[in-house]
Amino acid sequence: MNLAWNWFFENDRLTTERIPVEGCGRALLPEEEAIGTAFDGATHVGRTPANGIEFGGENGSILLFGQ
Repeated sequence: MNLAWNWFFENDRLTTERIPVEGCGRALLPEEEAIGTAFDGATHVGRTPANGIEFGGENGSILLFGQ
């Protein structure tokens, strides 16, 4: 799989940049494509009450938890 991003704030605005990573050569599953679309279009990030990190924008949202 080839999903990786840098994310940072630029003038108080969330910016995401996809990092080119060599994958195994297979096409992404629709679920994986949806993750990419959501991260690529993320405009805000915040913490949830359950201590997750949620990235969101017009293209959907992604909720991450540490292990």
